[in-house]
Amino acid sequence: MKKFAILYLAIILFSACASTDSSESKNVNQEEIWQNYWVEYNEAEEKLTAGATFRFGGSTGTTLQLTEPSKLTFEDTELDFSSGVLIKGVLGGTHYGYEGRGEYKGKYSFEYTDNNGKLYVNSISTKALEVDSIPEELNAGGTNTIAFKTMPLAAGEDLSITVSKDGGSSINFNIENAEKEVVLDGSRLNELGNGPVTITFTKTKNIYNLQQAGHLGGKISLTYNSKAYKSKITNAQKPVEKPDSSVTTNN
Repeated sequence: MKKFAILYLAIILFSACASTDSSESKNVNQEEIWQNYWVEYNEAEEKLTAGATFRFGGSTGTTLQLTEPSKLTFEDTELDFSSGVLIKGVLGGTHYGYEGRGEYKGKYSFEYTDNNGKLYVNSISTKALEVDSIPEELNAGGTNTIAFKTMPLAAGEDLSITVSKDGGSSINFNIENAEKEVVLDGSRLNELGNGPVTITFTKTKNIYNLQQAGHLGGKISLTYNSKAYKSKITNAQKPVEKPDSSVTTNN
């Protein structure tokens, strides 16, 4: 029974994986194409990346290479396809990518024309993060307030605050609702110890109901990564070691 359960679980996990196979868009029913778009901006480098995948039959179906007259443009730039490399959660198959630099625009659009000549336009937007103040010292023995110039989150958006120590160790604070101030629980910083740290912010927005799509729909996402801010942890306490439960003592 146990072996059967493990085998059944493996089948379920395998069936949930997205296909890495590829076909040409001219060979499929245009109404059965699932669209997936993503945009990511890095404030520190003023770098913009974007991409898309098209799948036949749903979110895990065969990836599609667009064939004329089908095409995809991102911000008025027509994108070419790539295959067999890792890009934003897609390994193998056919996908479309873009890289550029410049100031953050706040709103980005994809225009996809299918093989029947039908145009689909999908956009996504979010405001840039405007940090007002960050504590020069993060108190591991209390609370710490980070202030923003404007509301950092709108409906459907999430915020992740990462505090990183030199050497790679880090702590993430996931914020789902935020006013102009966010309060961090300093006790979570104890495991990082005292000393200099950097603080970065990542805001994400996901739309699972595209503005324009066939009946299978699709999704679009936008990620905003902030520059790094400097601070330092103080008053950190060493974690209390739990006694070894395997050791017994005699009174």
